[in-house]
Amino acid sequence: MKDRRLLMIPGPIEFTPEVMRAMGMPTTSHVAPKFIEVFGQALERLGDVFLCPHGQPFVFAGSGSLAMDIGAANLVEPGDKGIVINTGYLSDRMGVICEGGGVRREAGRPQGHGRGPRGRVHRRGAGRERPRSSGCPG
Repeated sequence: MKDRRLLMIPGPIEFTPEVMRAMGMPTTSHVAPKFIEVFGQALERLGDVFLCPHGQPFVFAGSGSLAMDIGAANLVEPGDKGIVINTGYLSDRMGVICEGGGVRREAGRPQGHGRGPRGRVHRRGAGRERPRSSGCPG
C-alpha cells in the first residue's frame, strides 16, 4: 500500500492486502464450528472495544430501519412524549417507528406534506407502501 495514493475523505476505506485476500475466501456457514468459534471471539472482544468487559453484546443483522427500531426501543417507552425534527424521509421514518412504539409525537406535520396546486392536501410518495416498525416496545 506504500506505492498507492491515499485519499483521505469520508467514504470508501483502504484495505490491506491481507483483508482483500480474506474477503476473497469462500464464505463459511454460520453453523460451522470454525465460524462459531471466531464469532464467539469477536463477541468477547466487543466488550473490550466498548469498555464493558463483563457486558453481553448483541449483534443484529438487518437494515438501517432495524437499527432505528432498536435505538428507539432502548430510548423511549410507551406513553413517553417525543419530538422528531423533520428533515426528510429518515426523520419521518423515526416518527413512524416511535409512534408504533406508543410514543406521543409532539411535532407538526411530517416533511413532504403540504398543499397541492389546487389546495388539496397531498403527501410526497402517496400510494407507495412504507415499511412498518417491528422492534419498538408496545
